[in-house]
Amino acid sequence: MQALPKTDDDIVLVGHSMAGTIIPLVAEARKVRQLVFLAALIPYPGISTIDQFAHTLDADSRKALNYAPKDLSQVAEIAGEPDMFNPVSVGRDFTDAAVLKEIFYNDCQLDVMEWAISKRRIQQSLAYIFESNPLKCLPNVECKYILCTDDKIISPVWSRYAAPKRLGVDAIELPGGHCPHLSRAADLAFILTNGN
Repeated sequence: MQALPKTDDDIVLVGHSMAGTIIPLVAEARKVRQLVFLAALIPYPGISTIDQFAHTLDADSRKALNYAPKDLSQVAEIAGEPDMFNPVSVGRDFTDAAVLKEIFYNDCQLDVMEWAISKRRIQQSLAYIFESNPLKCLPNVECKYILCTDDKIISPVWSRYAAPKRLGVDAIELPGGHCPHLSRAADLAFILTNGN
């Protein structure tokens, strides 16, 4: 939040991937004009991200994660939703460069892919997975959702379902994989500045 200009309230905040769980929290604390969810998770107020996808895990996986839902009634509401994550990504080792090339950067130019992999950092906190979202409802802010049709992380089927259900908008579809800011920067910039 310290990075946001103190006097500017014409802020469009873009959250990519797991950052989709954070941008609504910023919008609660700071005035923003628009939230853009880019190939992103959308938080469900009052529950955790793992609550949103635990119904897709087998019993052994839930046990290995030491997972037990806190509020069964809320979890039951979303149990029929499509899988949040693309099955090809589930259980993969995201510290492995070969996996990153296949799953995250599959449609990037080779030099961009190698640059991105050289900048990778281990995710230190899994709070975005395990902590319940503290909001009672998502902020009353204009939203946009951009899905990537060949995303191997966030399921495009889930994105098409969740954008209208949670944000009240239809997803804008962009060809390509999970990181369009690296593989299709010009196309993404056009959508961000012009709408569709």
